[in-house]
Amino acid sequence: MDRLDNSGRGPLAVVVIAWGLVGMGATPLWAGNEPVPIPRVIPPNLPKLHSAAAYNVRGNDYLNQGEFLKAMADLNEALRLDPQYVWAWNNRGIAHLGLRQMKKALADYHQATKLDPKFAFPYNNRAVVYNLRGEHEKAAAECTKAIELEPGYVLAHNNRGIARAELRRIDEAIADFEEVLRLEPDFGEARPDRIATFPSAEDNARRIAKADEALARDPADADALVDRAVAHALAQRLPQAIADLREAKRLRAAAASARAAREEGVDQEAAGVRPSPAGERWRKGRCCKKRCGRLVFRIRCLILGHRASKKLFGKCLW
Repeated sequence: MDRLDNSGRGPLAVVVIAWGLVGMGATPLWAGNEPVPIPRVIPPNLPKLHSAAAYNVRGNDYLNQGEFLKAMADLNEALRLDPQYVWAWNNRGIAHLGLRQMKKALADYHQATKLDPKFAFPYNNRAVVYNLRGEHEKAAAECTKAIELEPGYVLAHNNRGIARAELRRIDEAIADFEEVLRLEPDFGEARPDRIATFPSAEDNARRIAKADEALARDPADADALVDRAVAHALAQRLPQAIADLREAKRLRAAAASARAAREEGVDQEAAGVRPSPAGERWRKGRCCKKRCGRLVFRIRCLILGHRASKKLFGKCLW
């Protein structure tokens, strides 16, 4: 799941983590292009407060409870009272995202970065949206910007690791996940001040199940391993994600090596050079049906090649 940040710590890319109290300046992370109009109506069941900061704090509490409509109402009022309130723009972006309004979420994040270009959280939250939309290059770039502004931003490292894994940049993804665990060893433990929003736990479980099915059919399916690693990372199970990525890296390297060996063998045969595996078999005097004990057959195979020797003499197919 993508995680959003509304506390001042680090956000995640496709793991929406909402950190606990936003307070006067703690907020969940997301962003966009044009600011969304601010309604002036407050639902009658919400008591009126006296400052933009108070509305922002209560709106953040509603976000952490998953009450996105109530959060939206409070954050709208905070922005009506103070249109320059960066934290409220960032938090309202998270509320939009919770309501699956991604374009509006991006617009609010964009407004937050416009008002304060050095505010790291909206960059990370914007990365979450891009990851959800499959725009992983953009997501990785946004996380990098967030990390530049706030080194040690745990959620940004995690979200960038997810984006890089989706892009099959496995070494870089592993490095990001390992950095998360270095900065926060208990990152994967349940915490009451984080809310998982996107994707849902059910969606994530389905993704893992699908990857497991693919691996049951083909244990060497590196892409299935990467997909499962992303799902683990979204659920903040980073040790499992790292293990899957390392295995995927090993399988991809083995497949590349085998492919190179096959291509080398074809090239050597086309050039009239015996591939080294065949040469090894010739030196050991082996053929496909029996051991070649007679020197004449071995010389014929060496000179003519195994296919021509088989065609002419019916022997010595390597």
